[in-house]
Amino acid sequence: KAYWGVTREGNFEGKNILSVPQDEELVAAGLEMTVEGLRHAVGEARAKLYETRSRRVWPGLDDKVLTAWNAMAMKAFAECGAAMGRADWIDTARQNANFLLESLNIDGRLCRTWKDGSGARLNAYLEDYAWLVDGLIALYEATFERRWFDEAVKLADQMHELFWSPDDNVFYDTGSDHETLLVRPREAFDSAVPSGGSVAVNALLKLAVFTGTPDYHRMGSLALRTARDMMARAPEATANWVSATSAYLSTKQEIVIVGDVSDPATQELIATARRDYHPYRIFAGAQTPEEGIVSPLLEGREVVDGKPTAFVCESYTCKLPVTTPEDLAAQLAAD
Repeated sequence: KAYWGVTREGNFEGKNILSVPQDEELVAAGLEMTVEGLRHAVGEARAKLYETRSRRVWPGLDDKVLTAWNAMAMKAFAECGAAMGRADWIDTARQNANFLLESLNIDGRLCRTWKDGSGARLNAYLEDYAWLVDGLIALYEATFERRWFDEAVKLADQMHELFWSPDDNVFYDTGSDHETLLVRPREAFDSAVPSGGSVAVNALLKLAVFTGTPDYHRMGSLALRTARDMMARAPEATANWVSATSAYLSTKQEIVIVGDVSDPATQELIATARRDYHPYRIFAGAQTPEEGIVSPLLEGREVVDGKPTAFVCESYTCKLPVTTPEDLAAQLAAD
């Protein structure tokens, strides 16, 4: 009772919710026993409690996999892995991306949920598409592997087709292939999880820079305008919309690195480019421009003297190419 804070009066509405309110050293001292003796006694009590509890109905286990939540985690692993040089975290993001693209897909349509034994089901909502597009962009920036970028573009185009309303200039939460509802839902506010619309805008603005596609920029800017009054009235409830607006209005710095990613010299350039936090930097790279993504960022970006080369650009206009971490750091510091 001393260890779990059990009292005659109880600690919640006359009953006791087991907790550990004190360090075990203090509990042992109060009972005039050793810490080892306390641990042994508590272990015996815990076994008895478990045996008694096992006679009751067990709570349900929520073991489903959600596309949006996994995509959020994938983005976190990709970004943190790139920032901190953790290849294992980036590999975790790769594995998760593979799983989502292969297991949460039925006949080319992304699904919302997956469960072991029953597979994927339910058409994905806007937030699933938006978070997955955003996560795949982050994974591409962490690896320069073209597959993730191509998948992001494909899903972004599907997101446009399924959820964008050209009449209202907004993204709705349900797809055009969803069952007919009295009102087509659209959650505009950012709460515990950012709204699908604000995440979609962030992702599209990034893709607009990568691809040079005006439609991505146009959709993102139009959707932002519909949220203007909402951001002014309730900025605390539209935090991700405000973040997207900041990205929209800010100058983008584009970092392009051409060279074999396995080459230590290339890795030094990448590490230098990521050393300082800059929320609006865009990273692109390839072993050669021909092997990279289809992007104006890579057009004409060749290695210099056979060495891995970095380009610091703004609106596709680049400074002189550099091949050393010191020269790259100097160009980045100048901005």
